[in-house]
Amino acid sequence: MTGFAKSLTVFAVGLVVAFGLAACDERMPVSTFRSFPETGWERTDTVVVALDSLATPGRYVATVHVRLQVARPYPFQELLLAVERDLTLSEDSLQALRDTTVDTLCIVTASDQGDYVGRGVSVLEYATQPIEMNLPAGTSGRFVVRHLMTRTPLEGIREVGLTLRRE
Repeated sequence: MTGFAKSLTVFAVGLVVAFGLAACDERMPVSTFRSFPETGWERTDTVVVALDSLATPGRYVATVHVRLQVARPYPFQELLLAVERDLTLSEDSLQALRDTTVDTLCIVTASDQGDYVGRGVSVLEYATQPIEMNLPAGTSGRFVVRHLMTRTPLEGIREVGLTLRRE
């Protein structure tokens, strides 16, 4: 390997490490997306997002993000989702409190005239209203996202994800 190639390799590794460290943002402890096949999102498919022990207590906001593929149109004006959270609110197992809540969320995907209202060109992104929570340090558990639509599979859904960030 030449000197230039070694320098280039060291530079590339340095960039990867720098971006990796920048991605470890304590304000956003969770950001997970799941892709669905071209056939659509089956009713039995869920998006499960694990939450390891939070290092910092505070006010957190969970938001569900949905990406629709324009080439395979989503056939409805709205998308109904259930977000289940099953959280243990303490590191101390003897003092642990549980938060088991199900939120029902609605995403409006198109106007009354049938025009998409999401952001994007070939893939449209939508976000739900935020779910606000006060969480202590040590909170752990999981979020589960599933659709509540009667049609299955739901065509046009490309990805579904959940982000949790500290305000």
